Amino acid sequence: MSDSNFSHPPVIPMIWLARSFFSAAPLICAVFASGVLQSAAAQTPIARDPAAQEPAGVQNTPSSANLKVAPVGTVQTASQEANLPAGAAASQAGTKTSPTVSGIPVDAGALPTAGVLPTAGEQSSASETAPSADMTPEQYREELLKDPEYVAELDKRAAAYKKSRENLVKAVADQRETFVRYLNHDVRTSAARQLFFDQRDVVQNALDEHFDTALALTMMGEYNKDAITFLVTMIQHRFENSIYDLSTLQGATFLMDNNSQLEYIWKAAARSAVATGQFDTARKIYEILKKPEVLGDKEFNETDGALSFYLDDHEKQFNEEMEVRKQEQETPKNKLPRVNLKTTQGDVEVELYINQAPSAVSHFIKLVESGFYDGLDFQLVIQDMLALTGDPNGDGLGNSGQFLKDEHQREDARHGLRGSLLMAKIPKDESGNFFSDSGSSQFTILLLPLVSASEKQTVFGRVTKGMNAISRLRRVDPNKKKEKGEIVQPPDSIIEATVLWRPETLPEPVYVDPAEPRQR
Repeated sequence: MSDSNFSHPPVIPMIWLARSFFSAAPLICAVFASGVLQSAAAQTPIARDPAAQEPAGVQNTPSSANLKVAPVGTVQTASQEANLPAGAAASQAGTKTSPTVSGIPVDAGALPTAGVLPTAGEQSSASETAPSADMTPEQYREELLKDPEYVAELDKRAAAYKKSRENLVKAVADQRETFVRYLNHDVRTSAARQLFFDQRDVVQNALDEHFDTALALTMMGEYNKDAITFLVTMIQHRFENSIYDLSTLQGATFLMDNNSQLEYIWKAAARSAVATGQFDTARKIYEILKKPEVLGDKEFNETDGALSFYLDDHEKQFNEEMEVRKQEQETPKNKLPRVNLKTTQGDVEVELYINQAPSAVSHFIKLVESGFYDGLDFQLVIQDMLALTGDPNGDGLGNSGQFLKDEHQREDARHGLRGSLLMAKIPKDESGNFFSDSGSSQFTILLLPLVSASEKQTVFGRVTKGMNAISRLRRVDPNKKKEKGEIVQPPDSIIEATVLWRPETLPEPVYVDPAEPRQR
């Protein structure tokens, strides 16, 4: 039947459309409620693709103008406040003089400026950029406004903020129109469904762009209530969706240094710092959060407890992994295989570690080329931990019929950072141990670094583009008790997996006989 005559589509595509639209409803409401439809002055950072960002240890930091940054003042907080000391992150910086981002010292060149912040080597001295002790923020701002360079940059950022807001409003309106027309049976075609999902990606990119421009504007000292409200809303959204990247770190630490006491902002900053290699920053934040007078009776939850406890191990593994990636970048002849996963939340591109996990990579590529992963669900997605897929049964027990020899014991085995791909294995019990050589078709994508990953499982690749799509996957826990009358929506899935590049000849996978007894 042709698309033009397709008047009664299957129920599942309809569910996906509704799910995708209403999952974005809180952000859409924030866009309009924060005055997006009103005209306002704003600011300008150079937009970047968060999905394509490298961790801080390997990313190049572009230069930017040596601009002064004015204090913004207190960020108003609405709910979920912890007893966090105002400006604590900055106050804990110590006495050593070093470059800062939002008052927190960082290594030179560690955070990308993307035209927003001066690079470490170009920052002005404190005497040149900071107000004198007897000068109020208002007086300091008046002084800055006498600087033509500052005013020109402020105007530039204001124009970019306004433009990004207009782009976001249009993107949301276009997607909403497509959704309503689909609901009203005006256009019920496969092309209309694809248009909706394409527009969803445009909205997500527009949200990220608007976040960047809102941050750049407020960092210039331009107090814009709409911009700050949007920043706070987006940090909450990223915290709730495990989106821990450099952009989240910059926004969260900026709000912290402007007296935000929202607990999720501090935790988002700490987790983003760990995920992107800013370990000194993470330590400072966790030192504050661990104080009894800060969180009070609230539990220091499992996620932050584990990250802070193993912080030294995380730093060691991160640095080792960055060194390997640096070597790979410097030897382009060692090109790595790449695979694209088209998911119900967007495209995800991964590169595969064929040099350190040749057996797992070859096996994975063969499964992709056979269409094995097409249509398979992400059957387990745990907040701030992992997303698991590759089970043809959907119950956690499925496999490809072949079992791989473990490769995590290799001396050059890779570590599990945010976005790493791990070959899933059959668990022995609830202790976190696995049967050896039990990896088959199921694989895990980490939402946060996991120290024990490389000790027990083969790390065979990493996400290079589209990590935010993985972070947005619907949370699924088969062991979670269902409430009476609870509506359970379908999990996200891999629509299609495609090999983008592979060497002409692949190493031969090393399989084990499932009939042979495995080490317990």
